[in-house]
Amino acid sequence: MRLTLSGTLAIVASASFAVTLTTDAATAQNGGTLTDCEQTVNYTLTPPASDVPPNVRAFSGIWSGKWEGHLCSVLVVESVKSDGTAALLYINGSVGGQYAVKAGNARFSATIVGNKLTSKGRTLTWEFVLQSPTQLSATRTGPGYSHSATYTRR
Repeated sequence: MRLTLSGTLAIVASASFAVTLTTDAATAQNGGTLTDCEQTVNYTLTPPASDVPPNVRAFSGIWSGKWEGHLCSVLVVESVKSDGTAALLYINGSVGGQYAVKAGNARFSATIVGNKLTSKGRTLTWEFVLQSPTQLSATRTGPGYSHSATYTRR
């Protein structure tokens, strides 16, 4: 685990020893290694700064789900900013059959407006809608198809 701190350290001597540590929430980071969906991936979570609106802040964290009930996936919203931009880590498992998918992961960016996080690529659009503090509904749309999933906060 990596922790970056910004602030002051004050040591107070008395009958007992006390340490006071003040940190700036925007720079304190935590993360680790996530093993899921057939792979192990390192991630970092940066707590939202104090100026990040509640609707944006609500997406921060780790979410897991299954596309169409069978493709394992994890969405890690590694950071969110006050302008609604977010840095994401997406992890998916594999599935066989006619439309086989290999396990993989990727980092990309997204925008949060209201209760919807959206990321648009060259051929895919991802939408995650906050249904409650612990649940997202998701839609992944590409050329000629659309898949859905429900994600739960970890």
